[in-house]
Amino acid sequence: MRGRELLSSKSIQCSDGCVLWNGYVHKTCGYGVQKFMGMPRDVRRIALICAGMQHKKGVVIPSCGNRLCINPAHLSLVNRQVWREKRFPTVFPIGAGEKNGRARLNESLVRKMRKDRDVGKKVSELSEEYGVSESTVREILSKNLWKHC
Repeated sequence: MRGRELLSSKSIQCSDGCVLWNGYVHKTCGYGVQKFMGMPRDVRRIALICAGMQHKKGVVIPSCGNRLCINPAHLSLVNRQVWREKRFPTVFPIGAGEKNGRARLNESLVRKMRKDRDVGKKVSELSEEYGVSESTVREILSKNLWKHC
C-alpha cells in the first residue's frame, strides 16, 4: 500500500481541518507510528513525504497542537532546538552566559576564575570557591563554556 492510501485508510477528517490518525499510537510518546519504506516511522513525517515536502532532519510538529493530526497544512518541520523551546520553554532556557536563567556565574566571575587559575589555584579550589563542578571549571578554563568573555 502506498503512503497516501495508507494514511487515508487509517485517518478521520474533522470539521476543524485536522486529519486525525486512527491507527497505531506509540504508548510512550502518544504519536502515530506506521511501517513505511521498510521501517517504523512517525505518521506526521509520512504525511509530509507524501505531500512532496523535502525530507530533512528535524522534528515534525503540528501547528494545531493535536498530536494525532496528519494534515500536511498543519505540519511543519523544525530543528530540535526550536522544538525543545516550544515544548519545554522553562526546561531549556534561552541564552548563553548571564542571559541563561540558570547561570550561577557572570562574566566578571568567569574572568576572575581564569585569572585565579593563572596565578596557580587548583581546579578543585576554584570549583569549591565558585560553587560549580570541577568539570564546569575545566570547560570554562578551556573556553568551551563562556566563550564570549
